Amino acid sequence: MNRDSVLDEGQKYSGLFLRVTKWTALLVPLLVFAYGLLIVVGLMPRSPAFNTNILLAICFAFVFVGIVQFQHQTLLPANIARYLVVYHLLGAGYLLWGAGFNSPLTMCWVILFIICDLLFGRSAILLSTLLLVSVGLFAFAYEPHPTLALLVSYIAYVLMVVIVGVIINRLRGVQKVEYTDLEHSRQQEQLQRGQLLTLINSVGDAIVSTSSTGTIRIYNAATLSLLDTNQSLSGSKIDDVLSLYNEAGEPVSLVELIKKSGKLIERDDLSHRFADGEAIRLGISSAPIRGHFSEKSRQHEGYIFIFRDISRAKSLEEERDEFISVVSHELRTPITIAEGTISNLQLLLDRGNDPKQLSPALKEAHEQVMYLASMVNDLSTLSRAERGVADTPEEIDVADMLNELYHRYAGRAERKKLTLDIDAGHKLGTITTSRLYLEEILQNFITNSIKYTATGGVKLIARRDKNGVRFTVKDTGIGMSKTDQKHIFQKFYRSEDYRTRETSGTGLGLYVVQKLSQKIGIHIEVESRLNHGSTFSFLLPIELPDTKPKHSDT
Repeated sequence: MNRDSVLDEGQKYSGLFLRVTKWTALLVPLLVFAYGLLIVVGLMPRSPAFNTNILLAICFAFVFVGIVQFQHQTLLPANIARYLVVYHLLGAGYLLWGAGFNSPLTMCWVILFIICDLLFGRSAILLSTLLLVSVGLFAFAYEPHPTLALLVSYIAYVLMVVIVGVIINRLRGVQKVEYTDLEHSRQQEQLQRGQLLTLINSVGDAIVSTSSTGTIRIYNAATLSLLDTNQSLSGSKIDDVLSLYNEAGEPVSLVELIKKSGKLIERDDLSHRFADGEAIRLGISSAPIRGHFSEKSRQHEGYIFIFRDISRAKSLEEERDEFISVVSHELRTPITIAEGTISNLQLLLDRGNDPKQLSPALKEAHEQVMYLASMVNDLSTLSRAERGVADTPEEIDVADMLNELYHRYAGRAERKKLTLDIDAGHKLGTITTSRLYLEEILQNFITNSIKYTATGGVKLIARRDKNGVRFTVKDTGIGMSKTDQKHIFQKFYRSEDYRTRETSGTGLGLYVVQKLSQKIGIHIEVESRLNHGSTFSFLLPIELPDTKPKHSDT
């Protein structure tokens, strides 16, 4: 295919051109056929070399070839080239033995010029022009009375056809320059769009660009991840894609929100509901896209939306607020009691009361201060766990650690006339984990068992198997109901059992244990019956699990 061919300008224009060519091939031969019949009956001028049989044969050939070309479902350039050769030869014969060179139908040669130019370029036009000149020379040779005026008219016809063809060629050249500029602009637009898509796909937040009616134009990979879908969103309405509800549970239209605002909006009180009923809290930033507009028309061209899942952040914020509220409440009581008791003691001492009579009040104040110290210790441990302080794994000798725990709490058990035993298997060896977290978990179980056991004792058990080391703390204490077992790992939870209320406790111990167990990758198992004791156990695997959160690269 010639480099100047119109088919190089893309399939869209090629298909249109080929359809026009088919209809031209059907309609022009019918015109030629009708004009030929008028020549045969003598109503139109004839060529000096007129031959009825040849003219009729050419006319029927024109119609036949046109119909055949029209019926082609697909016309390739090579097919059109063959048809062009046939049309040139038939056209030359039609002028020589039918209409004559001075006929108005000579201007139909311009159609051949245009098709040659569009498909095959200048070389094809040159050959077509040479054939037209040759036809003119032969036609002039057949003239019975050639004159200078006749020659000039022949030359004028040739020049007219050629000039019209050249003008059309030049006009197409201008059009092709415009098309080239347009194609360059389109390529630049595609390049910029590609760069924009690359940029927004590198952003972790979901980004969506819509039209002024909310139809999605551009979106990034994070949007598909946020919406948990792999379906294309292009052309969808953003209000159909996002099912937004406010805190009152009422549906919200995102497009209506920004249309009413007309400027940048920031919202963090809306939730998106998935088809299965699950919901996530969204942080939404949106702004209108301002294009070129006149004073009379200030409509926006579209909108940009940025979405982020803030469910966890909101949950943590609400949990923090609740935690602060509860801690404040829990601290207020012992501080008030301790402060009041100490104030009373100070007043009684100033009045000269016997110090021995003040011992119960002093003991009460001391217990409240110890309660505060215990709570502060639990909060400090919880804070370290949340911040990852002292969570570096280290190699621990299991037997040595059990002996240390025994000597640390044997005296406390003995003061309550309880037994504290160690049941350790052989060859416990070493494990690798955070020593601080593991000891905090075990000593919490031990102290709770001693606290809530009146008779009997507490046993610390360790067994090694192929998967790791299983630790168990078993007591003969008051036990727990099934209802209490569901809540013991919640912060500040304490059983309603009067025997539990008789002992001091912050309600944070097992909550801290739960947080620490998540840090070192273990699962706490609980078995308990009222008045039959409790058993807390967990398996610490040999291979340290990866408990750090994983981030998606999407």
